[in-house]
This record gives sequence, structure tokens and C-alpha cells, in this order.
Amino acid sequence: QMDRNSPLSDASKVSENTELCDLTLKYLSHHFLESISLDSVAKELGYNKSYLSRAVKEQSGIGFVRHLMSLRVFHAARLIELAADTNDGTSFSEIAFECGFGNIRSFNRSFKSVMGITPSAYKKQFLKG
Repeated sequence: QMDRNSPLSDASKVSENTELCDLTLKYLSHHFLESISLDSVAKELGYNKSYLSRAVKEQSGIGFVRHLMSLRVFHAARLIELAADTNDGTSFSEIAFECGFGNIRSFNRSFKSVMGITPSAYKKQFLKG
């Protein structure tokens, strides 16, 4: 058993960071459609937000905000595909808000950043006829 006052060995720090990163990413995959932030997730998981953020970045190479944004964008992309496929007239605003984006500008910017093209260019690929 390790003395609580002794500094953690590098190996156990890495292990703890890996576990925290996995726990955080699992939490994000279940809650990304909700109104969550680094602050709220850190509180929910019982960690300091700087520590949580650093653990995610060090273990995955991608920051917390980028992970959250990517999950939301991939979900939005799927909804855009479905909307194009069924031609149901769902607007990008509706999709943006459903996927947790606060406004259409941040949605458009995030979508292009993750997917490399705009939501409308993406939708065109799936339109029938």
C-alpha cells in the first residue's frame, strides 16, 4: 500500500489519468446532447476541472471541448443525412439546437471544423435526385 503523503509514482499517475480520461469520454458519449461543460462534467465526476482537462488532453491528444464538439457534430451529421434522405425539411437550426449547440453560427463553425465542409454542402451529398 502506498503512503498517502508520498508523491504518486509516474506509472500510477498515468494509470489514474487514463482511467479519468476513459471515464470522461464515456460520460461525454452518454451526455453530449445535454447542456454540459468542462465545469459541469468535472463537478459531476468529482474532479478539479484543470486536472480533468489535462488528463483528457494528455491521454487522448484531443482537448475536452474538441471531444464534446466532435460528438455533437457527428450526431448532427447523422441527423442531416436522415433529413436529406427523408426530405423532412428539418432546418439546420433545429438540428444545431437538438445537438447541444447554442446558436447556428457556432454550429456552422464547429461542423466545418470537424467535417471539413459546411452543413449545407454535407447535406447536398445525401439529397435524392
